[in-house]
Amino acid sequence: MARMPAHVLALLLLLPIAAIAADPPTLTEEHLRFRQQSAARDEARLRGFLAANEGELATTAGEVLARHHAATGGLEAWRAVESLKMTFRGGAGSSELVLERCYRRPDLYRQEVVGSPGASVSDGERVWRQGPDGSWSEAPSNGYRWFGGLDVLALDPDDPGVSYELAGVEMVNREPCYHVAQVWDDDERHELYFSIASGRLVERLTDYLSGPSWFSYWDYREVDGGLWLPHVRIRSVGDLGPPHGVVLESVEVDPELPDAFFGPAAD
Repeated sequence: MARMPAHVLALLLLLPIAAIAADPPTLTEEHLRFRQQSAARDEARLRGFLAANEGELATTAGEVLARHHAATGGLEAWRAVESLKMTFRGGAGSSELVLERCYRRPDLYRQEVVGSPGASVSDGERVWRQGPDGSWSEAPSNGYRWFGGLDVLALDPDDPGVSYELAGVEMVNREPCYHVAQVWDDDERHELYFSIASGRLVERLTDYLSGPSWFSYWDYREVDGGLWLPHVRIRSVGDLGPPHGVVLESVEVDPELPDAFFGPAAD
């Protein structure tokens, strides 16, 4: 396996998925014209879809979430999970990496690149980072509060401090999707997009980094406990590029994860 550059490792420990800086491409008039034509076609498709399905679409965020849960194993199955460990394989530039994410109720979360020193953990409110020498220090949230925790992962509508609002129906990747706003009590807001055909979450838009950050979720498959998880995750962060992603290689439901595994967050 190629040795990972230090700057890439630092980004991976700070962010849910790594990003590599690059100059944004310059759009030509031809590209702009193509975008306008594509947007016009999507608008026409959406008008036709809404007219053909009038009266059959969800009217509340709760209905959209219920359809998502039904398509991913059921909300009660998610609530029965006490801990979860997911191992991903991906790449950053020419380097390959193995990324582990671990969750334990109520809100403990840990992420690390396997074989690299240090980790990042959260208790749902604060974040700590472990340095190469094993010492811990508190760090900025860097989005962990909004991505860590089993209730957040499950999109549990009863998760305290989080609310969901149906914002309408939009075309995403040429597919009609429900647009639901996920809003935290500190005013952080994510835009979630659920496929109307499958019911599942397929896109997430945030702006907690340097501009709009898109997360795409593909290839849902069943894992232990009857849960369905996306096995391909792709991310594009503002003007940072190129888009990058990871593939879910393994899932452990309810593994033993001791307090010490989550560092000072357990205190």
